[in-house]
Amino acid sequence: DVACLFLSTRRPSAGAPSASSASAPPAPASPYTIVFSHCNSDDIGYLLPDLHKLSLETGCDILAYDYRGFGRSEGSPSEHTCSTNHRAVLRHARERLGLLPARTVLMGQSLGSCVVLQGARHEPCAGVIIDSAITSGPEVFGCGGLPRASTCIKPF
Repeated sequence: DVACLFLSTRRPSAGAPSASSASAPPAPASPYTIVFSHCNSDDIGYLLPDLHKLSLETGCDILAYDYRGFGRSEGSPSEHTCSTNHRAVLRHARERLGLLPARTVLMGQSLGSCVVLQGARHEPCAGVIIDSAITSGPEVFGCGGLPRASTCIKPF
């Protein structure tokens, strides 16, 4: 299992009936949902204040997750599992949360930039945001500058 966190901007407007009222109108939907892929030294528990701030500042819902071996997610991290986890989260977002690709923005930070760019090659989305992208996949994966084929650093 992969740990996920969904922050929604849907809040009742001032003067609206309480959430317990059956006649309460739904709050307006966020224009976009950002699917956030974090760097290699974080997990969603640590990032919660920053993700909340990102949601408030952008007015977007945020869906964040931990790769296998990070935070509360079980297993061992690897390039393959990071990519697999990202695809699984996107599938969950579309099938269970009803998120449309045209309203989904992929955001990656550092290591997450590789995951997001690889995901954008295979999954339709409204856009991609890269924050502090890494300069070299082999550098991050500890190959010490040795040449290494990596699908996450191929251009798309």
